[in-house]
Amino acid sequence: GEDRLRCEACLSYCHVFCALANPEATCPTCARAARAPACPAGARRVVSARGFAVFARSDARCRDETIVREVVGDGAYERPAMGFEVVPGETWLDVGAHIGVFSSLCLQAGADVVAVEPDADNFRLLLANGAANAVHDAGAEVKALNVAVTDRKEDYTTLYRHPRGIAFRHSTERRLISREPDWPTAAVAATSLQRLIDAVSYTHLRA
Repeated sequence: GEDRLRCEACLSYCHVFCALANPEATCPTCARAARAPACPAGARRVVSARGFAVFARSDARCRDETIVREVVGDGAYERPAMGFEVVPGETWLDVGAHIGVFSSLCLQAGADVVAVEPDADNFRLLLANGAANAVHDAGAEVKALNVAVTDRKEDYTTLYRHPRGIAFRHSTERRLISREPDWPTAAVAATSLQRLIDAVSYTHLRA
């Protein structure tokens, strides 16, 4: 659009207040690419339908690429007519951030993110995707919290991990999972939604 400029080297877009408005400046996306994080172990780089990449687990059983397609390609969480739209300058609270696909979408749009994810392996990829997709032009940043959000006042809780490794189906609510007996468990740090809301400043919540 008329409010964006494009770098011919990396084909990324920048807002007019970005450094690209200065023809003498180096494209920040190109500079960021030079110091981009290495691909985490067990993961591969997946290019989304909107052109930006995320790190997803190579193991197809985890179904990370399903989330990339649904969140980015299908716009599963975007409803502009209802005011649920990611725009630059906002701050999103992403509860249950998984590997950071929606958080990456927000960062690419120029919105800040507070991303909350309890599972250690998901969180590892969330950190990598946050570092890779923090957008330069609007100064978008991500703050990642490795905690579970519950409706109880507790500092730790039990995370039930999906027995077939489908990471977006991990849950802290025993009643919400199937009655299969072999859900591995892990003790994870926890906070209540109210405590989280009181602690961070945000304009939109995705949970």
